[in-house]
Amino acid sequence: MAGNVAEWCQDWYQRDFYSVSSMDNPQGPETGTEKVSRGGHWFSWDRGLRVHNRGSNSPDVKAWQDVQGFRLAVDL
Repeated sequence: MAGNVAEWCQDWYQRDFYSVSSMDNPQGPETGTEKVSRGGHWFSWDRGLRVHNRGSNSPDVKAWQDVQGFRLAVDL
């Protein structure tokens, strides 16, 4: 899947969040101005194509619609 589209996540982005969050299923900060974006997309540099790549983008999906996607999931 790497290189198709980056995953646009529901979590708000905070650069140092993992250093201050719980180790068990961190949910992201309560508020923010940017959303988490994971993985790489078809226009990424080679370093951006790694699965663990984590960055941020504006929640205005129109600005990123050609490189962002999302994954549907449900708790069972």
